[in-house]
Amino acid sequence: MIRIRALELKNFKNVEQGRVLLSRADSVEDIGDGADVIGLYGQNGSGKTSFIQALSILKTLMSGEPLPIKSSEYVACDQDAFELSVEFFVAAGDDDALSDYILGISDTCPAHMPYIASYAVKVGACSGKSPLVLSESLSCKDLESGESLHEVFSWEVRGGASSGEPEPARASGISEPLAKLVESARGQWSYDATDIAPSTHWRALMGIDKTLSSRLEATRDKVFQQGESLLFSPGFASFCADMLNDGTKAISKAAAEAVNRVLIPSFSVAFSCGEFAKKDMAVLPTTHQGVLPLGYLPLASHEGERGDYVDNFMLLDIDSKDPMPAQRVDELERALDNVNKVIGQIVPGLSVSVKRLGKVAGNNGETLESIELMSVRGESSVPLRNESEGIQKILSIVSLLIDVHTNPSAFVGIDELDSGVFEYLLGEILQAIAEHGFGQLVFTAHNLRPLEVLPSSSIWFTTVEPDRRYTKASGVRDSNNLRKMYLKDIRLGGVGDEVYVPTSPLRIDGALYDAGMMARDMRQQARG
Repeated sequence: MIRIRALELKNFKNVEQGRVLLSRADSVEDIGDGADVIGLYGQNGSGKTSFIQALSILKTLMSGEPLPIKSSEYVACDQDAFELSVEFFVAAGDDDALSDYILGISDTCPAHMPYIASYAVKVGACSGKSPLVLSESLSCKDLESGESLHEVFSWEVRGGASSGEPEPARASGISEPLAKLVESARGQWSYDATDIAPSTHWRALMGIDKTLSSRLEATRDKVFQQGESLLFSPGFASFCADMLNDGTKAISKAAAEAVNRVLIPSFSVAFSCGEFAKKDMAVLPTTHQGVLPLGYLPLASHEGERGDYVDNFMLLDIDSKDPMPAQRVDELERALDNVNKVIGQIVPGLSVSVKRLGKVAGNNGETLESIELMSVRGESSVPLRNESEGIQKILSIVSLLIDVHTNPSAFVGIDELDSGVFEYLLGEILQAIAEHGFGQLVFTAHNLRPLEVLPSSSIWFTTVEPDRRYTKASGVRDSNNLRKMYLKDIRLGGVGDEVYVPTSPLRIDGALYDAGMMARDMRQQARG
């Protein structure tokens, strides 16, 4: 189980530096005592979407997947790389597959290990704009042993920007074609990686099995070329698992200490974070709802092959009656049964049903079925495609809201949660999750209703200062209306961080007039 405590951004788009506390949990035992609902507010272009994008980058890295090409565009101007630092609680090996690896490896290391951990990553871009992971570090503190936070894993690319003809890429344990790919990916960065640190411990581990060590070096070269994390890669997990499972070898005292000191914590945290990112973490940018006007409904669901994944979506073409596999229709009906338990309370009287239009045989003999999704209110029903985008959006994320409400492991980040949603309804939904839920929800919004229903500890504001991009309201009492305080701070300025770049109705009016006159002159010239 994971609970993200805080995320810090450096040189990420327009965020020179900014840190947001995401959880009120003070220990692993606090996870599950209640939900952590965090809202980010501020004017347009002030860093809200950047924070959600940073969460998406984190999810990608922890999932062991390559960074998308556009990640390189997030590096701030005049900078070589951006950095993300995340703090989290980890209950590792607690009734999951990890205990199969670590149980019985060491008398001093039980199967259930609560950690507080800190992970930092630096991402840059080569000349071809491909994103590259330039450094990673992981520090852990075993909360049961009382030890201090200490580094258990780190590595980085030496040298930074290259100049002149690059030296041959180190190709330890990798094929010549892969070495050439690494060479071509370097561009701006010279790939000369440091040893994995703490070097004393990791050298002792590497000496146990030279074959495994060579395989790990090959993995590092490969993930660098592909823009992936080494720590969360399948190759690193395989190295650690093989090291732990090979209990027949006699190892030195230094190697035995290294197993307990760095190998088990690194593997435990990396394994747990990977499972969390793939199964319990969902991050929805604005592009998620951008498919709605195109006639597609991304319906969050726990049906199908990826049913245990929080971010499992059925992408439904609600403008079309094209047949789909009959099994998928059954899965859709089960998903809607769950959604309808909630949607009728959010939009009173509403439910969604599947209208079956007939079966046909597919080219491979598979049974296909044509359907129409219907919006039902009492005795009246209309095709779902005729409902507003607001209702369609709520439908698409209801299962995610259910997860945050019921699952302590769930983490959901949504950009512009309020888009198309009635402000009073938005407040009701967030209040229900904040007061009675168990997971984590991070959202951005422009609607200020949540400022009236959520505690001030749940609200973060963007500032005009790039090096101090996120801040909390100070001096807020229980009797204060945070919405009124925020609007007053915008109008009059406050004693704390400035949260709004001043705008003027008169200047906006003047700019609109000048632009209108220019457009009029252009039209007149075009008419001759």
